[in-house]
Amino acid sequence: MLRGIALTIVSIALAISLQSCAAKGPASAVISEARIEISLARRAGAEELAPGELDEARDLISQAESALADGEIERATHLAEMALLKARYARLKASYKRAREELERERAELEALRAELGAVRKAREEAEAELKRIEEGEE
Repeated sequence: MLRGIALTIVSIALAISLQSCAAKGPASAVISEARIEISLARRAGAEELAPGELDEARDLISQAESALADGEIERATHLAEMALLKARYARLKASYKRAREELERERAELEALRAELGAVRKAREEAEAELKRIEEGEE
């Protein structure tokens, strides 16, 4: 009988332990996903182009990990989701800024080419006018 009680206690302890691990699973998964998104944001140049948002994401991840360690699963999940969104925003903001910078460079190059084309056209018109004067002078 004592053995049966001990087995029941061990079974209950194991069930509680497994339930605790299962409960932490979603929070841990979101924390992992947020960490991946932070890494992607860094690769997109967020440290330079969206440093505030990236720092906020990192801070939220730290808070989520602390909450998870304290057993505050719901709070940890919420903080991790916020970190994920903030990191995604940092990545998108950095990508947008890079694209915007590239667009501005391309526009400047286009303007330079237009100016060059205008100068070439003007030189051609002047050369044609000079050629016409020369041809009229020979006749």
